[in-house]
Amino acid sequence: MKVIKGLCCMLMIFLCSACSYTRDETPGSLESVAYQDALQMIEDGKTFNLLLTADYCQHCQVLKEMLEEYLPTHHVDILEAQLMVDGKYLKMDEIKKDFPEFEGTPDLYVIENGKIKAHQAGSMTANEFDEFVRDHKLDEQE
Repeated sequence: MKVIKGLCCMLMIFLCSACSYTRDETPGSLESVAYQDALQMIEDGKTFNLLLTADYCQHCQVLKEMLEEYLPTHHVDILEAQLMVDGKYLKMDEIKKDFPEFEGTPDLYVIENGKIKAHQAGSMTANEFDEFVRDHKLDEQE
């Protein structure tokens, strides 16, 4: 009986330690990238976090203000792409060809080796964003 309890305790410790990770508290970044350049990075198989925004989007402004407060203590690097090409806003069907889950801005993607690994649509509070970061270990210390 003691052996079984001991094995159960060891299994629980192992499972809990596998779920946790060390968070990097150095500053993260939010940098602009052209929409076409982001598509090229996907085609090239890059790994990055992509935030699709539009300059007229109030939810995008609120999210970016939250990120200004969040990123100095959380190492999450995000590339922001405005939904424009050659000075013209992209239409929904053009965006959906590249991002089938897209419904509107802001729209956040975790792209790993050129594939969409995770997606979060719409505005987020700091707590919701932090949960997304933790769920996908976006600030994992290397």
